[in-house]
Amino acid sequence: MGVLNLISGIPKEGMSVEARSDSKGYYEETVTDSSGNYRLRGLHCDTTYTIKIVKINAFGTSNIERASAESVEVKVGYEDIKSLDFLVFEQLEITLLTGMVQGSRNK
Repeated sequence: MGVLNLISGIPKEGMSVEARSDSKGYYEETVTDSSGNYRLRGLHCDTTYTIKIVKINAFGTSNIERASAESVEVKVGYEDIKSLDFLVFEQLEITLLTGMVQGSRNK
């Protein structure tokens, strides 16, 4: 159905992707594989779903700040939906700060 990549282009494994139809009460969820691919199965035809990235991954943790797009609405027909891709922005685990201090010595 689509691919989930970091902003750097690296595939993101183990992220949950959900499809919700609030009007009909349907819900499906899947997890991205090692290539960032996901496939939502069991979606009902003639139903509109909101597809979005769940910020908590399959391992119960996440450092995902946000996704682009936040969510996508799709109407499911009788053919597969393809290329529903997302970019995710990760919070950095560590920030490196480098610099140089210059000064003069007073006597």
